[in-house]
Amino acid sequence: MLGYNLTSGILAVIVVGVIFWLIRKDHLHPKKALGWVTIACAIGVIGIFPRLSDWIASKLGVGYPPTLVLVISIILIFLKLLRLDAARSQEDKKIAILTQRLVVLEKRFENVNPKNKD
Repeated sequence: MLGYNLTSGILAVIVVGVIFWLIRKDHLHPKKALGWVTIACAIGVIGIFPRLSDWIASKLGVGYPPTLVLVISIILIFLKLLRLDAARSQEDKKIAILTQRLVVLEKRFENVNPKNKD
């Protein structure tokens, strides 16, 4: 039976492998993959050296160290979602502007070539 240290290390290596596979298949931009590789390495380090999270929690005054790991994970997920929503909002704004420009160009084209109407 594998210990939790080895299991966490193996899972971190698998996650890093999947990230590199996604980069190689051009499904994930390398710039964005850096953050995911960092998170996978952090999971591996905390999994292999659980006393490290205990030490960090004691320095921060957290009584139950797994709580610190969960809270940090939730904060990172929240920040990732916030960043995705901000990027999506920018893309929506650009799409609206491009759509308006396309409509204006179509009207200009119809005025120049009135016989090419659908």
